[in-house]
Amino acid sequence: MKYIRTTLNGSLSSLADAIRSEKFGDVEIVDGSRFHLVPKTKDISRMICVEPSLNMFFQLGLGTILEERLRTYFNIDLTTQPAKNRQLAYLGSKDQSYCTIDLSSASDSISLRMLESFLPKWFFDLLLQLRVPSTYIDGQRVGLYMMSTMGNGFTFPLQTFIFSCLIRAAYSVSGLSINDHFIGQNWACFGDDIICKREAYRNVCRLLDLLGFSINDSKSFSEGPFRESCGTDWFNGQPIRGVYIRKLRSPQDHFVAINLLNGWSAYTGIPLIRGVQFLLNQVPKSKISWVPFDEGNEVGVRIPSLLLPEGVRRDSNLSILYRGYRSRTVSFRIGDGVIRSPRGLKSLIFNPSGVYLSLLLGELVSGSISTRHSRVRYHLRWRCTPFWDYIPYGSLTNGYRLSWQQWETAVFINLNNP
Repeated sequence: MKYIRTTLNGSLSSLADAIRSEKFGDVEIVDGSRFHLVPKTKDISRMICVEPSLNMFFQLGLGTILEERLRTYFNIDLTTQPAKNRQLAYLGSKDQSYCTIDLSSASDSISLRMLESFLPKWFFDLLLQLRVPSTYIDGQRVGLYMMSTMGNGFTFPLQTFIFSCLIRAAYSVSGLSINDHFIGQNWACFGDDIICKREAYRNVCRLLDLLGFSINDSKSFSEGPFRESCGTDWFNGQPIRGVYIRKLRSPQDHFVAINLLNGWSAYTGIPLIRGVQFLLNQVPKSKISWVPFDEGNEVGVRIPSLLLPEGVRRDSNLSILYRGYRSRTVSFRIGDGVIRSPRGLKSLIFNPSGVYLSLLLGELVSGSISTRHSRVRYHLRWRCTPFWDYIPYGSLTNGYRLSWQQWETAVFINLNNP
């Protein structure tokens, strides 16, 4: 059955590509990526390269394999690793037992010669085969002598691999165990966000220097009570990162801002009554949704049950019913011989073999194929919860674990003082 399906998929792929080729012509083969600059800070831009589509397809596949190997060998799960980094940064700020290290242009510093010197030949050759060796800057082709830039599908897990090996080597030279009796793994790595024990700090820095990496002194901390990692700032074990509001264009943007400010008030003990009330008044009352703590920041304004309006609805099990905003998936609707495209996206041709192949691959669901889109649309949905006044275990606010009393008090003060 597996062989038959593989053969069928291959035939459908050939037919689908034949129809595509007839309409749009042959695929374009390029000899370089496209160079772009994106803001990193108000003063600095980051270089990225837009990779050719097929290269990116295989790069992401290799990246997935590398992520799995990180889980099995280094016990690093990239989906949960930021929380581990924040925990060690918190501990380091309390007793200076851990140091945080950040690098300048880490991906641009992964040189080909450096990797060739210690990677197995078969793996190094695979990386060379999938990378793009040049990019175009102002129409001029420029060779790249780093392994990959940000924009390459395997750059981030490869970085994590390199620096994890480096930390393990530094611990070995320093005579340190890689595990602690109380917290387990006593080092952390998430891309170029590195945390190590104070005793290994000099050896880690020395190895980084030998391999051609530059430490960002403004974001690396080995002395004093301050530590920074994965978006959190700690001083003597207390979170001190501010709230950054990027935009206020929609009700959901206002919900996010209000929820973040309420969380900030909860762990600092500083009320923000006028700021929160101002944001709330910018949203029409008909569009405000009141939701429990365990909902996302954009779903509605999170409040304790003591602030719920009178006459709240309940189901037959006495669970509280509420309405929250949910993002609406942007999708192409497949009709009888036509494809209906979402507003703002270009129309697609109807390709029967391509549609059938999408169905076999599980991409076609209920007559539509979802697609990524920068514009998010929301609609209200009814939900219910049997435990409104509850903070899920492991839920962190800016890296800090709030008690229910802290959060309830802060929200009550900020929202109940018109």
